[in-house]
Amino acid sequence: MRAPASVREALSIPSRLSDGVPLDDQVRLVLGLEKRARIPRWQDVPLDAARKLFTRSADSLAPRSVEMETRDLALDTPKTTLRARLYRPFTSSAASPALVYFHGGGFVLGNIESHDSVCRALALAANCHVLSVEYRLSPEHKYPTPVDDAVDAFRAVVARADGLGIDRARMAVGGDSAGGYLAAQVAIRTKLAGDAVKPMFQVLIYPAADMTMSASSLRELGDGLLLEFSTIQWFHGHFLEASADRASGELTPANRSLEELSGVAPALVQTAGFDPLRDEGVALAARLKEAGVAVEHKNYGSLVHGFLNIAGVVEAAMLPYYDAGTALKAAFRGPTKKKKG
Repeated sequence: MRAPASVREALSIPSRLSDGVPLDDQVRLVLGLEKRARIPRWQDVPLDAARKLFTRSADSLAPRSVEMETRDLALDTPKTTLRARLYRPFTSSAASPALVYFHGGGFVLGNIESHDSVCRALALAANCHVLSVEYRLSPEHKYPTPVDDAVDAFRAVVARADGLGIDRARMAVGGDSAGGYLAAQVAIRTKLAGDAVKPMFQVLIYPAADMTMSASSLRELGDGLLLEFSTIQWFHGHFLEASADRASGELTPANRSLEELSGVAPALVQTAGFDPLRDEGVALAARLKEAGVAVEHKNYGSLVHGFLNIAGVVEAAMLPYYDAGTALKAAFRGPTKKKKG
């Protein structure tokens, strides 16, 4: 990144536009270097190797790790015990707000290690505790297991909130990519089940939201931009049974009825202009708004899918952290009362 401009340009992929916005120059360089390194696609190597590659690469370009108190946990759920990690950017004797977070990786890759730096950065940006959950992965555990794990994990955190120093009234849920899908499902399913404690806010970062794979951005942006259409197909093939009804509201949150979505937690939805999943996030944000949910949608036009994990070298990718932190802090504070007179 410190090389002369002429060298950076020579190493970068060609410039391109999406909706009239140019691809960020630092992203172009990251993509150019990745291409030269000839890193194999995840679907082209054995699954175990793909998982190790993802964990190593996902954290390598993330924001520099911030020192803070962490605690590894075992969350007991009705079906299994899940690994989790609690990040505490500050020490307080009072119960503190928390973000329950689900990592990305197409339901096939990723763990709490792959998103360790991401969670530290989010905890710092939002000045809240972050609890990162390691749900079971596909294809060993196909749908609905990852969704069930996410819902059960949230409920397990609610049950243990006192011992974890978490304020039950200020628990948000969030995630990136596949994790964004899981976070949305937690918000919807705890609402439909009538849980006494539900997420009070959701942060959905470039969420996978449409299992039908019908969004036009999938094909328009599905080649050469970190996440490719063929990789998404590979993810879906592992996550879903061939007989799955992909268009059902249970599988595709944007296809839920307005009645089912009404009353779910307010949301921040973040999308990227050069992300194959962009239109899925846009559609989910629009559907939530149609149901009367308070939604803030932010599209980062020059960025690509996975921007959280490259923010250590792409300056523009730090803004989404700031925006997520600002939204969470506002949600945790609650509505501001107007002064009389």
